[in-house]
Amino acid sequence: MANVLASFKLWWRRWPSVLAVAIGYAIIAKLSFHVVGSGEAVLPIWPPAGYSQGIMLMLGSALAPGITLGSLMVTLTSPEQVWHRDMVGAINNTLQPLLGLWLLRRVGFINSLQRIKDVGALIGFGAVVPATLSATIGVTYFCLMTPMRWTDYVPSWFSWWIGNVTGVVVITALMITWRQGVKRFRSFYSPPLIVLWLLILVAVSWYLFCDPRRMAQAPYPLEYLPFPILLWAALRLGPFGAALGTALVTVITTWGVSQGQGPFWTSFDDPLKAVQPLQAFICVLAFTTLILASVVAEREQARQALQEEKEKSEQLLLNILPLPTATRV
Repeated sequence: MANVLASFKLWWRRWPSVLAVAIGYAIIAKLSFHVVGSGEAVLPIWPPAGYSQGIMLMLGSALAPGITLGSLMVTLTSPEQVWHRDMVGAINNTLQPLLGLWLLRRVGFINSLQRIKDVGALIGFGAVVPATLSATIGVTYFCLMTPMRWTDYVPSWFSWWIGNVTGVVVITALMITWRQGVKRFRSFYSPPLIVLWLLILVAVSWYLFCDPRRMAQAPYPLEYLPFPILLWAALRLGPFGAALGTALVTVITTWGVSQGQGPFWTSFDDPLKAVQPLQAFICVLAFTTLILASVVAEREQARQALQEEKEKSEQLLLNILPLPTATRV
């Protein structure tokens, strides 16, 4: 009886957090549907996958019911409701971040992304493997329980999979590095330089991917022009700067495609086809900048460790030497 009461009290203290996670999930999912403007079941980019993985890494598996509840809130407020589809979707959306959390904990993952192996773990065990499970369960269900044809299995599976992978490498990386990143931003030697970086990145990305005049004025392959701007952030601002810049470019490029603008749209004239090179573009940006930022962070950590060892050695030497000699040293 005492155990039951203790469990109930623990659940009672936790339910506001679970509800907050569910509301956050529902809002992000609804915004994703609205921005993309597609009624397809498989979206080209799925930010809630990144949100749910970030919540698991930041707050733990105890809030997993919030992901389930949030998924049900999204489906129950949709025009069409099918109870078994809604239940499978909620369970699937919860299993993905739980699997990612379990795998990342097994390899000693650290949220700061200041080690190369942590970036690799996030990509492999936080994004690729869990997204594989989610896409397999989801597309198999639709082929079995809906008029969806098995001949569409592979393209639908890939679209589902890459959408979840993109969501994790962009949104999760931003969520798990923001706390340390804000501290670094505050201690940066020139805060106005950060503002200038943000303005340049947004202006260049908006012109390239959203401005309707761009293709007429500069019909050249300039899609990777934001790369140097993001590389500066990775070098100077660390993993959070790289994640923030990638997220900004992702939002702008996705908006451009959804509005029928930008080089990705003009190459295909079909949002479902245009979004595939867009996802590859975003993944390249995220992988490159996060890896570079982790390399720089590891080098800085090694430099600090060497400096500390040098100071310890010097202090030890001063303690060993006779006082007159130590004073001259």
